[in-house]
Amino acid sequence: MSSPDAARPVRRLLFTGLAAGLGVLLLEVALQAVTALVPAAANLLQVKTAGRSEDPRRIPDERLGERPNPRWHAHDSRGFRNPKMLESASVVALGDSQTFGTGVEREEAWPLVLGESLGEPVYNMGFPGYSPTQCLLLLEEALELKPRVVVAAMYAGNDLYDAYRFVHVLGLGADLGAPDAAAQAAIAAAEAERTLEDLVMTAYANRRRGLRGVLSRHCRIYAMLRTSSRVLGGGAEAAKRTAGPPTWEGQLARAAKRPGRFEAFESGTFRTLFTPRYRALAVRMEDPRIREGERLCLTALARMHGIAREAGAEFAVLLIPTKELVFAELAKEGDAVGDTYRRLVEDESTLWSDVRTELDGLGITFVDGTEALRAALDAGEQPYPIDHDGHPNPAGQRALASAVLEVVSRGDD
Repeated sequence: MSSPDAARPVRRLLFTGLAAGLGVLLLEVALQAVTALVPAAANLLQVKTAGRSEDPRRIPDERLGERPNPRWHAHDSRGFRNPKMLESASVVALGDSQTFGTGVEREEAWPLVLGESLGEPVYNMGFPGYSPTQCLLLLEEALELKPRVVVAAMYAGNDLYDAYRFVHVLGLGADLGAPDAAAQAAIAAAEAERTLEDLVMTAYANRRRGLRGVLSRHCRIYAMLRTSSRVLGGGAEAAKRTAGPPTWEGQLARAAKRPGRFEAFESGTFRTLFTPRYRALAVRMEDPRIREGERLCLTALARMHGIAREAGAEFAVLLIPTKELVFAELAKEGDAVGDTYRRLVEDESTLWSDVRTELDGLGITFVDGTEALRAALDAGEQPYPIDHDGHPNPAGQRALASAVLEVVSRGDD
């Protein structure tokens, strides 16, 4: 029979554990209450939804669905990714994460690189998840800066899907018009079979599973720790630097584990992972929802052109391809890619041909980012990271800035 003294440490340990558990529970309840009552706290301690991941960089917006958070440490007081808010700018750039500069430092994103080369202020209004539909709604804010040029980027990798989602899933941007009756029937039939959002999310495989997935979607304490880590660590880009650059051996191992999602590519000094299954969905033109996304994007760009010109600003469109299209010629030489990759390249090439024809017909100036990014490859400089990330690295951002510089500079002549 154990003595009372022997049992005392066990009771103390149990008491400590219960007290700690109760403290965590009370903190979670308090955080849930605070975020329910205080919007600013909810913005900083957002959980991840089952569909698109939300983070402290975003706040809800009635017109845009969401907009950049001006309280986020890397944003200016308007909420955009600039060192400071400007009252005027020579050039304003609109677009999605390719323009925002996901994966690179703020000053390495093509709009700010363009400003350095131009010697004039350029204001970056790009934000992840935006398509030309949101850019159209932001144009009024952009024109308040009295720019001489507005550049709107269109990205093949997800803009058609994002435009479709903005109008037909979120129910926003209704003034962009509806497709004809036949297209509406085709869209309804496709959605009834399987929603486009589910197709895309499954291909991207972005949902966390297990305990970590549950915590990320429901726990405010987890959100607080994640936010603190981002702030103290300087954000996702700083976290990547701290972890060190990815190794090619690690990428090959990743591709081997997920052969349906990744394709490893290597040619000379160039190495990277492709995600053709995911990207192919974004340009599958036989899908009526993707065709509708194209219609919405082109309608938005046409309206932006007219509004900008009426305000006395020039307007240009930067066409940003997928990483897979940029590498297509090299990949063809190596014959190391599959049917999905080849179909992606065919569909995207068709998309860009249609877009260029439409923009030409409307008299809209455009910049072909594919040529600029391939020129970097020809010069022996890889414009994308070696992992599966489809965002241009600093070299790729410089290539895009250089291409836009030619068009923007012509405005001075």
